[in-house]
Amino acid sequence: MGINLATLAPPSFASLPTPFSALKELQIDKFPVDWILEVLKVVQSPELSHIRISRVIYSGKDGDFCEVIASRSTWRRSIRSIELSFCELSSREIEHLLAGAWPRLQQLHCVQHALHTATHTATLRSLISFSKHCPDLKYLNIPLDANQIPPLVDAPSVSLDQDSTTDVKPILVVRAFPFHQIPDAASLADFLLGVFPRVRPHIHCVLSTPSLEELIWEGACKIVNARLGRASGEEAIPWNWRG
Repeated sequence: MGINLATLAPPSFASLPTPFSALKELQIDKFPVDWILEVLKVVQSPELSHIRISRVIYSGKDGDFCEVIASRSTWRRSIRSIELSFCELSSREIEHLLAGAWPRLQQLHCVQHALHTATHTATLRSLISFSKHCPDLKYLNIPLDANQIPPLVDAPSVSLDQDSTTDVKPILVVRAFPFHQIPDAASLADFLLGVFPRVRPHIHCVLSTPSLEELIWEGACKIVNARLGRASGEEAIPWNWRG
C-alpha cells in the first residue's frame, strides 16, 4: 500500500485510510510543514519502507519536523529509503537525528536550497555516524562542509581485505558549497577511506563554474578511486528512492 499526496489542497484525515497500518510508501509534496507533521504522527505502519518528502512550505513552526520523522518507533527497523528534498534540515539534525534513526537504512537523499550554505550542511563527522549506525547503507547524498576533518577514533574498524559482501561501500554524492574552507584533497581522501573503505565518492557542483572547494573535492574523489583501482570517470548510480 502506498499514498502519494500530490500538490492539492490537504485532504481531511477523515477521508484517508487510518491508522495506515499497511502503508509501505509515503510521498508528500509541497504541503505546509504543520500539516506534514500531523500526517507523520498518524502513520503507524511497521511496514513503511520508503518516504519521500519534498518542497516543504515553512511557516516558522518547523522546529520539530526532523524530530518527528526520526522518532517514530514503528518505522525504526522497516525504513530503507528516505528522500528529503528542499527541506530545511540543520547540520545537527542530519548528524545526530537522521544518522541514528534507522539501522536498516539503505538510501538517504537530502537536497537543500543552493543558498543555504551556512547552517544547512552536515560536517564530516556525520559520515562517521552513518558508518556506525547504518551498516546496510548503499547511497548517501547530503550537503557536506569539510572545513574540519575529525579524528577517526570513533569510526568502525573495517579492513579492505574483508569479504566484499560484508564491507561497507556506499555511493557518497557530495554537494560541496562554496566559501567553506577545505583542507588538502589527500587528507580528505584519507578520511573518506577511513570511514568507508570502499566508498564511491562523487561531487555534485552547485555552481556552473566549480568553486575551489569543489575542485578540492574532485581531487579527493580521484585519489580515492585511484587507490581503489577505479576509473576516475566512473558515474554514480542514478538516485531511485525505491532502492
